[in-house]
Amino acid sequence: MNENFEPYSAFMRIDRNSTGFIAPRDLLNFIRDNGVSTNVTEADCYYVIKFFDSDVDGKLHYVDFMQVILPIANSKLRSTASQRPKWICNKFDYLTIDVEKELAELLLGEIKMHRETEDKK
Repeated sequence: MNENFEPYSAFMRIDRNSTGFIAPRDLLNFIRDNGVSTNVTEADCYYVIKFFDSDVDGKLHYVDFMQVILPIANSKLRSTASQRPKWICNKFDYLTIDVEKELAELLLGEIKMHRETEDKK
């Protein structure tokens, strides 16, 4: 719902090396950059990626990333967010402070949900 949020720039922000995908280390670095948690591991990030990875290559491509960050139940908001003007987030650029924090917290929420699911198993 944050009007400053644009999915492609968020993807590029996490994919710092411009590889075209997000690996577990990329997620971990983003979470650590934003200081939302100190006890997240690369394995935690791997399991989140594994859950959303549609081609089972151990990486999140842009389409997979959209499944993580955009709401499934609110198609209007999903459409609005995905149609915002794209801007390039270069290797040393950052998103706005509010978007950085909210995105990091959303990813941390996915990690926590995965941990809870694993504990129940």
